[in-house]
Amino acid sequence: MPPSETFILVVHARSARLDGEALVKAIRSRARDLHLTVQAPYDPEAIRKALTETGAPRAFLLIAGPADIDAQIRALAEAHPGVCLVAVEPRADRIRLEVPQLGLDGLVSLLRSMPATSLGGKGMAERIAHVAIALAEGNQENQADTRDGIITDWLDATLRLHIARSRVADDEKLPGLTLSAATADRLLAQRRGRSAEIAPDLLLDMHAQAEARLTKSLDAEEEEVTRLTRLARRIRLDSIEVKALLLCLAPELDPTYQRVYGLLNDDLSRRSATLGLVASVLGEPATMRHRLATLGGLARWRLVEPHHDAALAADHTLRVDAAIAAWLIEDRPLAAADPRFSGWLHAGSWGGSELVDGWPETERLAGLLGDAAPGFIVLGGSTPAADEWCAIAEAAAQRQDRELLRVVPPSSTPSGSADPSEAAARIARAARLLDLVPAIVPDGHGADPGTAIALLEGLARQPGFAESGPVLLLADPGPFAAALAPGRYIVLARAPTAMPARVDMLRNAASRHGVGLAKAGAERLAAVFPLASAAISNAAELATALAAAEDANTRAEEPHLARALRSIAMPRLPQFARPIEPAFSLKQIKLPEEQSAQLREIVEQCRHAGTVLDRWGFGAQLPYGRGVAALFSGPSGTGKTMAAQAIARALGTELFQVDLARVVSKYIGETEKNLDVVFDEAERAGVVLLCDEADALFGKRGEVRDAHDRYANLETAYLLQRLEAFAGLAVLTSNLRQNIDSAFLRRLRFVVEFPRPDAAAREYIWHQCLHGAPRSDDVNELAIRVLARRLELTGGEHPTDHAAGSLRRRGRRQGRQGCDHAGPSRRGGASGTRETRHAGR
Repeated sequence: MPPSETFILVVHARSARLDGEALVKAIRSRARDLHLTVQAPYDPEAIRKALTETGAPRAFLLIAGPADIDAQIRALAEAHPGVCLVAVEPRADRIRLEVPQLGLDGLVSLLRSMPATSLGGKGMAERIAHVAIALAEGNQENQADTRDGIITDWLDATLRLHIARSRVADDEKLPGLTLSAATADRLLAQRRGRSAEIAPDLLLDMHAQAEARLTKSLDAEEEEVTRLTRLARRIRLDSIEVKALLLCLAPELDPTYQRVYGLLNDDLSRRSATLGLVASVLGEPATMRHRLATLGGLARWRLVEPHHDAALAADHTLRVDAAIAAWLIEDRPLAAADPRFSGWLHAGSWGGSELVDGWPETERLAGLLGDAAPGFIVLGGSTPAADEWCAIAEAAAQRQDRELLRVVPPSSTPSGSADPSEAAARIARAARLLDLVPAIVPDGHGADPGTAIALLEGLARQPGFAESGPVLLLADPGPFAAALAPGRYIVLARAPTAMPARVDMLRNAASRHGVGLAKAGAERLAAVFPLASAAISNAAELATALAAAEDANTRAEEPHLARALRSIAMPRLPQFARPIEPAFSLKQIKLPEEQSAQLREIVEQCRHAGTVLDRWGFGAQLPYGRGVAALFSGPSGTGKTMAAQAIARALGTELFQVDLARVVSKYIGETEKNLDVVFDEAERAGVVLLCDEADALFGKRGEVRDAHDRYANLETAYLLQRLEAFAGLAVLTSNLRQNIDSAFLRRLRFVVEFPRPDAAAREYIWHQCLHGAPRSDDVNELAIRVLARRLELTGGEHPTDHAAGSLRRRGRRQGRQGCDHAGPSRRGGASGTRETRHAGR
């Protein structure tokens, strides 16, 4: 490939600098004619500028990538037809990726094989390749410590010297049940291809050399640090503790050590290290046992099991903690691979960080993480603000090239999982070894904070906590103040996200995912959906998928984004409420002018609530009552449910009717929990909530005579509080207004009385119901006017028989056959009946 060809490497990962440098170094070592320009993090504008400056490079590399990587690749390919694009996606957050399909050599071959001719005529799919790459040799820190033999050489030399010094019975009369010292020495020698016959002085020299190599490895410079060295330095293990750890680790490295330990334990069935064996191998048994009896740092940091504080017996089996062994030997994730952490960790990163990267809170938190001040950083605020802190914490950590350890304490400890004090030790261990920032999010939804409090107390008691880095607590500090280390925590608080910020997030997310969204549309959606950044980011991606499901060439627009936002905002609402498609408009509602004006006012209040409350600042004066609650009362069939549909249609949202059969529970307290889900998700999704026959839920409180009355009153009292705090639109309908508790009336913004229709309204309803239905010649305006005056029916009542009989009588008076007109008239009446039934219910 000519040297003039340019390759641009774009890195978007938590350790972007490290990944980019490692990949560039590895590729250059294999193909010096490939010129690479590193740019991190991923910036579309900078990429376009680089493409313009360098002409038209033949290949363009994208490493990892955000959620919108496919959209960005397509946009670049469309803008630059002569460019081939290769998206390289690592399988993990570290460089070492075990992907056999393509390594560095394979990637270089792929780059060289790209067509040298113009690519303008090729299709989009032919010019985009997705590959994964393994970069194990690019990072010395992630190499297994046992590859160069430092650990195994020291183990072999130490065990051979111990066997030579100890007077182990040289008996192998029963093969499989006994093992001679000579055989054990030969097994250890053969591991590295050395001679089993060696003079004692040479054995001492070999042990001294192995000791020197191990000591040099532990004292290595920072760029040559191994995982064992990092473990010893970060946890401050002395040389005796490091060697004891290696002796306990040996059976995991090679089965040969298991047989040798069986010999040294004088029992071939006992193939693990014991306290007595480790003490005797490391030196004079009594002295070593005294130092290792309580295991010191090995126990405090849960490196060796068992890790009791009490003294152990000499025959106690010692094993390296499973997670530590997997990390040292296989480089597996220290926390995620820990079976004792089951149920404690949040899988994956928190979304939405790209939308809050420029916020002042992100800059301040990033500064605190950069200072690495010890203690707790409490990220508090109301629930919407707490949801946003997760994205802010991700963005701040990425700014400082730090990784979060996301901990979600469960309400109850899962079976087989660590208790809070054990989890605290393992969190502190992972944070120290991997330079992680623990981020603790107590389980919400009213869960008992006891587990989280015990976890925080355990962290505060950890050795060296005063010198450790920060620990994030994403919760209101009140319930946890007593558990935080006195004088070692600071609190950052933020108010719920304001309307302008939500608008910016929506437009940013739409731009990143290629969704067409104007500023006015973003303002409409922001007023309806008070969602956090993670939900907005996910909704933008879902909107793209919804548009593609309709047509692969369709671009996502505002309606797709609205559907996606609503779907994400209410995952559980359909369990307790059923959707009603708004089929009617306000023009179809025939009511007196006063009631019609009230309906229009409801729509206008909901539509302009964001402007009045947020932009004009009136929301600061209304801690409660930000929503709109309306009561529609009147006889059955007067159009109450129809009016609720018309309002939902005017607002461009959906209508959900509360299903009492699913909400009401016989178990005490469950009804309130179900209602809380209904109100919460209806508020987030911006849907209209319809409580039909509201007197069933909002009935009057009565005198308490027994426990049933007490809990019935408790349910009504809860509804009073929840309705007042509801920030959406709730419509209550009832034909028994007198049965509703009077305390609800103060919380109702509108009370609309639906009267029975007068003659003019009934005539309008007849025209609406018979619209499009087949009619005979005599079913004219006069006949409909007569029906409206004679039949005092509501829109929801059934006029079929009355209408048919009336038309038959009229036909007889005119000298016609009743059956000639009754047939089509009945058909028209039946159609009208179906439409009036829909119109009134």
